[in-house]
Amino acid sequence: MLMLMIRPRHVLRSTISIVAGITILLLSILFAPAVSARSTQHMVNGPTILKASIGFDGIYQDGNWTPIQIDLSNSGNDFTGKISINVPSAAIPGPNMMQRANAYQETINLPPGAKKQVTLSVPVDLSFQGANAQISVDLLDEAGHRVAHQAILSGNNNNNLTLIGILSDTPNNFGQLNLSLSNLFSTSGQIKNLSAATLPKQAQVLKNFDAIVLDNFTTSSLSQDQLGALQSWVNQGGNLIVSGGPEWKRTLSSLPGSLLPVTIQGNGTLAAGKHLLPVNTLTKGDQPAKDTVNATVPISLAQTTPNSTTILADGKTPLIAQKTLGQGTVYYLAYDPTLEPLTSWQQTNQLWSSVLLRSLSDRVLTSANNTNINKGQMQSGMNYFPGMTALLQTFFPNAYPSIWLILVLLLSYVAILGPIRLLLVRVLKRRSWTWRIVLSTIVVFTLLSYGLALQQKGSSIINSSITLLQLNAPDKTGSSGHATTWLGVFVPSQGDFQVHVPGTTLVQPVEQVNPMYSPYSQSSGTQNSIFTVGNNNTDVNLQGVDIWTTRSLLTQQDTHTTGGITSQLQVQNNTVSGTVTSTLPYTLADAFVLVGNSYVAIGDLQSNSTKQITINLTSKSSPSANNLTIADQIANSRGLTSSPNDGYYASNGSSQPRDTPIAMR
Repeated sequence: MLMLMIRPRHVLRSTISIVAGITILLLSILFAPAVSARSTQHMVNGPTILKASIGFDGIYQDGNWTPIQIDLSNSGNDFTGKISINVPSAAIPGPNMMQRANAYQETINLPPGAKKQVTLSVPVDLSFQGANAQISVDLLDEAGHRVAHQAILSGNNNNNLTLIGILSDTPNNFGQLNLSLSNLFSTSGQIKNLSAATLPKQAQVLKNFDAIVLDNFTTSSLSQDQLGALQSWVNQGGNLIVSGGPEWKRTLSSLPGSLLPVTIQGNGTLAAGKHLLPVNTLTKGDQPAKDTVNATVPISLAQTTPNSTTILADGKTPLIAQKTLGQGTVYYLAYDPTLEPLTSWQQTNQLWSSVLLRSLSDRVLTSANNTNINKGQMQSGMNYFPGMTALLQTFFPNAYPSIWLILVLLLSYVAILGPIRLLLVRVLKRRSWTWRIVLSTIVVFTLLSYGLALQQKGSSIINSSITLLQLNAPDKTGSSGHATTWLGVFVPSQGDFQVHVPGTTLVQPVEQVNPMYSPYSQSSGTQNSIFTVGNNNTDVNLQGVDIWTTRSLLTQQDTHTTGGITSQLQVQNNTVSGTVTSTLPYTLADAFVLVGNSYVAIGDLQSNSTKQITINLTSKSSPSANNLTIADQIANSRGLTSSPNDGYYASNGSSQPRDTPIAMR
């Protein structure tokens, strides 16, 4: 009876369970699409990354600061967050093969319905990553959570690329330039059209270009920052080609006067049959090129400025002129190769080739030999790194106490554990004190050793810096220049640290430029750094810093100062003589004048002062005479010896050198 009563209940309960399960399954199937739709709608209704691209239409020079363009949109509520770009880096050589993770960020705000393009320049060196390297672009909210993500494929970027930038309102008229590039560089030569919207405002980003052509362009549309970057780029080794012609005023009048090799006076006409190519210009068959055209050519009339060279002239009118400006060169063409009758002239490509050969001769040779060179690393001045990074270490607290102090501690330790301990035990007749004395001595001397090390290393954050300042020839406003600063940050403890770098947005780790000279290649794990770019500053978040280590940063920025350095020198009988004048607002301490392989020390050069100098070019100061570089000779004359392995100079005596030598060329 009891069993009969239980069975129906069991069956009922099983039936209820089955029905409930089927109901839950049906509800799940019915409501699953709705849940999925809500999730998708949540991703769509909000900020997102529409597109992310690298360089100039995907082309860039590896090893340089490169622009990353990000197109954003917001279909949701007001959004404030950050754009974060993660550039892959090679592992730092060392026993632990430490990994690096560097992110470059910028704060953004997207109102509802807004679309915005953000351009953030980052240092890109993917030569160790291969063709499949990816650059990650993330959109982060205020809490640091990722909202959207896109990856940029670097592609197989050719390190032997020769890139020519074109600033022109008629960018489709450069077929002859393309032909000359193909003749000189085969497939490794490319041109990229630029505009006022795409021309970078920083000289370091312009280093992606081997040369820039300015032709028939409304230069007044460029900002002062862009014009300043263009001039700084030339001073740092860039090649600028400008054309005059009938539109010279629109093209050249807005440029700084010190940038041009000529002073333009107006419009003119070159008669038919006049020479248009530089002398000794040859065609592919080594035959003299026909350098005349049977039509009049509109030109701009000008006079060359001091320190300029005329390459081709018609009487006193320069047709092709050049001017060396800092480490770069500016070329001027009196006629416009993109206008008739030159645009249809068969020898216009030879005209472009002759100018490119003068400005890019080294690139032509490396391209012909199929030499694969990472020009970005060459431009970054990596030859300075062994000396600069090692020199930064010498500015921090000495890691090694004096030998006498170590000897005193050691002898005291031995004496207490040995004779003093035995004497106390015998005099006091307390043998049980032996272990107490030994333990107390160990504790006391351990604390003394740690305190000594802490005192030697320091207990606070310390930074030191070395700045290499390259000043250009002064003009009416003063001297422009470029400053490269090696910044070392020493931390006495482990953790995360913040570094604020004012005045520049180009900050990167030293080891990102050259991993071989990393100051912490012996560290293990991953070294994370976040660079947040501001209006005119950069905040660096150094994460996971090991105790008592140095993190080194490299900053670059263009500078301008009042005054400058000028010289009036002449060469006679292998002797350079004359005067050097400084109108800088500060004193140059321990200065040298370098001429070729010779130098002379002129001591302190005060502000608004002039010094007479004489240099014998055949004296023993020449490196060929004693197989020493000028730097080694100057160091030896100041009582310093060079370290061949570390690349820096150490003092022979106990005192440090008073000043860092300053050289002038």
